[in-house]
This record gives sequence, C-alpha cells and structure tokens, in this order.
Amino acid sequence: MSANPQISLALKKCESINLKKMKSDTLLMIVSHLLKEFEEIKANDSNNFSMSTVDAQFLNNQTQNLIKFLNENVMDSSTLSYVFQNKNNCPIARKLSIHLEPMRAYYKYIITIFSSRLNKGAHWIPELLAYSLIHSYKKEFGKSFSNYSFIDEFPIDEIIQIYFNKNVDLKKQLAKENNESIWKIQTVIDEMYEISEYMVEKYITYNYKVNSTRVSKTRKKKR
Repeated sequence: MSANPQISLALKKCESINLKKMKSDTLLMIVSHLLKEFEEIKANDSNNFSMSTVDAQFLNNQTQNLIKFLNENVMDSSTLSYVFQNKNNCPIARKLSIHLEPMRAYYKYIITIFSSRLNKGAHWIPELLAYSLIHSYKKEFGKSFSNYSFIDEFPIDEIIQIYFNKNVDLKKQLAKENNESIWKIQTVIDEMYEISEYMVEKYITYNYKVNSTRVSKTRKKKR
C-alpha cells in the first residue's frame, strides 16, 4: 500500500505533527475535492453563464495547475477515508489513523458546516466555492498557506475579480429582466461568496480537542 503516491505522501506528512499545518491542509483537501467535482460536471456548463474566451482559458489553466499541485502535495479525502476504514486490518493504515485523527476531525467539521449552508439540489459553482475558500482564508481572515509557496503565489485575486465582473453583468441582466434594483438581486455567485466566508469563519475558530476520556497513568515513586 505504501507504494501508492497518496499513502507515501500521508506517511511523509505524519513524520511530524503540526496541527496548524494540518488544519490548512484539510482546507486544501476540500478545495481539491471541489475542483475535481467541477472537472466532472464541467461538460454540463453548470455555471449557466458564459465567459470571454480569454477569461475561460485563464481559469482553466489555473484550475489545472492547482489540481496538479494539490494532487502532488496534499492528501485527498478518499485517502483519508481509506485510512480509517482499514485501520483495523492494515498496519500502515493503523499507524496513519493515529496521526491523522485531527485531520479527520477537521474534515468532518468543515463538511458539516458546508452541508448546513447548501440546500440539497440547489444550484452551485464548485470551482468558485473552492477559489473563494482560499481567498477568504488568506484575504478576509489573514491566514496563510506559508508551507506552500505555490498557494501563496496563486493568482487568487485575479480569479475572484473575473467572477466579480461576471457577477456585476449578471446582476444587471437580472435586474433588467425582473424590473428590480440591482442591489436587490442575489445571485448564485453571491451565495458562493457568503458560504465560503461563513465556512472559513467557523473553521478557523474550531480547535481540535484531544480525547478527554484518555486517562494518563503515573507511576508511584518507590520509598
């Protein structure tokens, strides 16, 4: 099993445990999952709005670059699931499960937040949510992916600006069609921004708690 690149990556990550890094890695795990989901449904044009060729090409290139980086540097959610499903019958999985327990707690927490805010069957934009999570984490809440220079240098501002411009155009269009003020229009892009900000705000305040039921044993001194 250790020949699997993802397992080898997980073993390397567990050489030293840093909860702060593990927390940011878990957020990037969510980002990776969202981008892969976007790749699977891209052919269906789930966004329901068009972009210029230049913007579409830029977003596609950056998405592919980010997916490649995350595949090579961040453990994915399927590997995390595999580890805990097999911890009782595989020595490597058992070792990993001990070290990765905080990551599982982080993952469960952020997925719970996401599920509570996105209604089942609602229209959404997975790649924008992924980008917005990175943007909120870095720009809105001043956090850093300092262990990954690629992420810190990733053109997240330019990507968000593309969606911002598209959102303005979309609001104008809907306002005209519905004879309403542009300020009253709420789009799916707005919803992605709001969900990502809410998720990050909750996530950064969440602290992993060591099992409080564990009893430490102390030896009595001989007299």
